[in-house]
Amino acid sequence: MELVQKIKDAEQKARQIIEQARQQAAELTEQAKQEDDQADDQAQQYRRQRIEQAVAEAEKDGQKQVDALVAEGQQKIEDLRRRARGRMDGCISKVLSQIQA
Repeated sequence: MELVQKIKDAEQKARQIIEQARQQAAELTEQAKQEDDQADDQAQQYRRQRIEQAVAEAEKDGQKQVDALVAEGQQKIEDLRRRARGRMDGCISKVLSQIQA
């Protein structure tokens, strides 16, 4: 009788150990899932930051190029105006001298 009770107690204890192991496994699985989710979130946030930085740098570089092109265009316009003024002055002098002659 005492042996039967010991066997029943051992079976009960084994069931408890198995149940505890299942619970621990479930908890560890959930914890691992949460850690993976957190790592994914951090990686995604890092990617977003890098993309935002790259976009900001591209905008900055693009603005520098636009400014350089605008300055170059303004310089060319001024050069053309100076050449045109010189030619206009020569043409006006010719026309005036022909009119007076």
